[in-house]
Amino acid sequence: MIHECAVTILFLGSVCSLHRPPVPMPQTVSGSPQARIPDQSPIDRCGMEGFSRSSVEHITEEIYKPFVVRSVKGIIISQVGEWPEGIQVIFEIRLPDRSSQIRRAYTDRQGRFSIPNVPPGEYCFKATVTGWQSVVGTILVTAEAEAKSIIAFEMLLGV
Repeated sequence: MIHECAVTILFLGSVCSLHRPPVPMPQTVSGSPQARIPDQSPIDRCGMEGFSRSSVEHITEEIYKPFVVRSVKGIIISQVGEWPEGIQVIFEIRLPDRSSQIRRAYTDRQGRFSIPNVPPGEYCFKATVTGWQSVVGTILVTAEAEAKSIIAFEMLLGV
């Protein structure tokens, strides 16, 4: 499945690159089920409260289109290709209410992650690792998502 992202798309399954073109955002996303692109940015909608923060974090990229998945699992690609030895991205989710408990996972050497047993609903996410720009967005967990849909995006170098 190819996700339509509000960003340039790289085809590797479906990986969303964060190099956004300067075009107006569409109001709905094609595909089944329909996922509405929020009127607010992910940072405005979700906030950053409670999420991990790198000691040198200054730049946070936003993915505007929600990922529609059956379960919270995926892959995070590094702009430089393979992740350096010993580097793990922290991938965190929580409900949009800003006060719910945060659940987290760490990527493996290939950038894969999974958070098991996440009930259906809308979640905010943040991916963080020192030396790369953090990424925030939203996830819609639903049984109606395509079976092979995963969360996949690229993290850019720079803080």
